[in-house]
Amino acid sequence: MLSTLRLLVSYYVIGVLIVSLKTRAIAHAALLALSGLLIPVAPAFAQDTTKCVGRDLLGEFRAAEPKLYLGIEAEGNAIENGKALLWKIEHEKFPNRIPSYLFGTMHVSDERLTTLPAAVETALGKSRRIALEVEAMTGGRLQEVFNSMQPTMTLPEGGKLDKLLNEAEMARLAAVVKLAGLPPDSLNRLRPWVLTMLMSTSECQIKRMRGGKNTLDGELAAIAERRGMGTFGLESLDMQFQALASVPDADQVNILKATLKSYDKLDDSLETMTQLYLKKDIGIIWPLQMALAEKNGVSRTSFDAFKESMIVTRNVRMRDRAMMHVAYGGVFIAVGALHLPGKKGLVELFRETGHKVTAVE
Repeated sequence: MLSTLRLLVSYYVIGVLIVSLKTRAIAHAALLALSGLLIPVAPAFAQDTTKCVGRDLLGEFRAAEPKLYLGIEAEGNAIENGKALLWKIEHEKFPNRIPSYLFGTMHVSDERLTTLPAAVETALGKSRRIALEVEAMTGGRLQEVFNSMQPTMTLPEGGKLDKLLNEAEMARLAAVVKLAGLPPDSLNRLRPWVLTMLMSTSECQIKRMRGGKNTLDGELAAIAERRGMGTFGLESLDMQFQALASVPDADQVNILKATLKSYDKLDDSLETMTQLYLKKDIGIIWPLQMALAEKNGVSRTSFDAFKESMIVTRNVRMRDRAMMHVAYGGVFIAVGALHLPGKKGLVELFRETGHKVTAVE
């Protein structure tokens, strides 16, 4: 089954985690292996042509478990604002103000995503600045963030991960830690949310980014640089880390166990999410993840705190930090697509401020 938290985090936060950050080279390796939002920082290798091939797991549900599929589809279709990726933000009191735009992204490297639709290109051409989900990071700033967050990444004194997981689960995680370039002896002290994040990118995606392939967010940042457009981040990296760290430990353990069960199907997961994204069916993603979580033995209630911290609270913060730019006009806001739909999604939150928010595509 799909790795539930891996997919949710892939849309909501940046997958950049390391505990023992000893050199800038290690920091860059971790960013490259695990980042969903930053431009790849790999050395100048030849462009990688690897294709990450996966199966459409939702399609398999449709064929093998039609009742479950219909339930997921009905729940997804009922979610507000779940059928569009690009939205125009205007205010009736200021008709001469340049419109702003809200665009949902997907934090993976795939040419089907990085080839921008005409409507998105048009919106970018009318914009003066791009707001990205996370601030631009330099080596020094990364070091600062990791140093400040290190206490929240490790278990309390005396705590050991092998007291929470079985031998087979620990062996599987040892391979994950090795792939991330972390020292093997760090594994037993890491908090579960850190390890779940370390499993947020498949080996195929890591290879693509090492070969210089951009994620959609990275492509937007590169466009801004080429066109001389200003950019700014709606959040800092440590804000995102703190949101993850605030999820109760019991929920973190449950989600990590479920993620381990489906770690070998990351590319299937990405393909499923990519197809939903291309169809603009983002409202289906959350109910799909909840159904898959239950199949992996994790109840929906394990995600209550996660949803509150990673979606609801962050949506309000991102809306508020974007407001002064929207008030001036001409800002293109690019965030993970699952920040958009729902009663507490960004589309509704901007409407609460008196703005008219309409779907472009």
